[in-house]
This record gives sequence, C-alpha cells and structure tokens, in this order.
Amino acid sequence: MVALFFSGATAQAKSEDLSVMSFNLRGKETDEAGDFSWASRKKGCLKAIKKYDPDIIFLQDAFAYHKADLMKEFKKHMLVDRSAKPGTVDPEVRNNENPIMFRADKFELLDYGSFLLNDLRNITWLKLRYKKSGVIFFCFNTQFDEDEATLRTNSEIMADKVKEIAGDDAVVFAGGDFKMSSSDRLMSPLSSYIKDSNYSLKKPDTRATFNGLGKPGNSPLWPDHILVRNAKTESYEVVDSKKYGPKYISDHYPVYAEFEIPIPKGK
Repeated sequence: MVALFFSGATAQAKSEDLSVMSFNLRGKETDEAGDFSWASRKKGCLKAIKKYDPDIIFLQDAFAYHKADLMKEFKKHMLVDRSAKPGTVDPEVRNNENPIMFRADKFELLDYGSFLLNDLRNITWLKLRYKKSGVIFFCFNTQFDEDEATLRTNSEIMADKVKEIAGDDAVVFAGGDFKMSSSDRLMSPLSSYIKDSNYSLKKPDTRATFNGLGKPGNSPLWPDHILVRNAKTESYEVVDSKKYGPKYISDHYPVYAEFEIPIPKGK
C-alpha cells in the first residue's frame, strides 16, 4: 500500500511499493523427461509467479523457451536480457542470460545493460522510473559461479559495478543465485554494501531455497537472495512451490519480497 501524507485537502504519496521475486527456473541443454521436464514444471512455475504477481522478476537459468513462455503469460511485463532488444528473445543464446522482467505499465525503462563476471557468467541491470511518482531505482540480476575459488571475485566485481552504475545514493535491488548464503565471508564484498532483505527483518524466513529436486547433496541450501539498498523491506518469503503443481517446480524455490521506497521531497 502506498503511504500518504496530507497537505490541506490534498493527499500526496510519500512512498512507493515494490514487489520482487527471484527464481532459478532450472535449465538444461537437454531437458529432463518426466516430472522434471519443463513441460511438466511449466504450469506450476507460471502459477506460482502469477499468484504473487511481482513487479520485478529476476530469472536465472532462463533459456529461450522459458523466456518465450513467460512473455506470453505475463503480458504486462517486459523482459530484458543481454542478447536481444527489450521485449524480445534471441533463440540462439541458451543460458547465462539472467533476464529481468518488469511491469511495463508501471515503470519506464531508462537504461539497461550487462557486464561479465567471466566468460560464462553475466549480470543484467536495469534503470527504471515509476511512471506516476518519477522515483528511480536500479535492478541487478545474476548467477554466480559454481567454483568456490571465484565466488569472492564475483562478489567484488558485482559490488564495484553496482557502485559504478547506480551510486551510493540510489535505490537498488539485486536478485540471483549467489551459490552461497549472504552471511558467507566470500559474499562480504557485496553483502556489506547491499543488504540481504530477508535478514533486515526481525523474523527472517530461514527455510532452504535450494532443494536439488529432492537430492541437494553438498550444495549450499540458501543460495537465492534479494538484496536491497536505500529501501525498506516489508516482507520476505521462500515460496512453498508444492502448492502449485508437482512437488518440485524447480531445483530452487522462488523467493519473494515486498519493499517500501521513499519518495524524495519535491517529487
């Protein structure tokens, strides 16, 4: 809900609401058969996203067929990634796109881009403006490396680029599969600058975000995060995807958060 203050008979908003989801869809060059295939999981994935109806959707492991299905289902959103102009999908580029979807009826796209963490991994970023209030914010979306030896470097690069692109005073949201908990020492270059929204709450949601389709092995159980700078976290939730179809709609659970962004005086 937008917060208001009153000046005479006129009500003016003093903050904006924003809802954000981060979701690793699970992509394979040759998708699995049976319950783990995209054909089996698609309906549940779309149903879970639709239930929460987020303003911003950070996607990881999103291949061309995932993106095409989501664009068809969520017509109010625009998808942006590094390989095609906004609102389109490049079928030749299969993975490591980390696209972002945003409500095009609510926000204006001011700028966007991508930068590399290494030869395979990238970060997609957007600069958006609320159409009504004019409030500007930035979004960054990524998937870090599997190799523990490079995780700190990934974190350092991302922190430096967020500072360079957005600056210290900007409202920033970052989502992704970071391959580690936000409290991991290898995450500290980034997490010391842009905070884990979950742990800014008095009662964080401590449920695991990685399920490994029932076989998580030795993988980190809390790799998925929504990070925030210069906005207030109102809620955070690890989505119970069992409610939306098969037991596992992905090897990750979506995470969802709601925020309040202050409107600067004079806006």
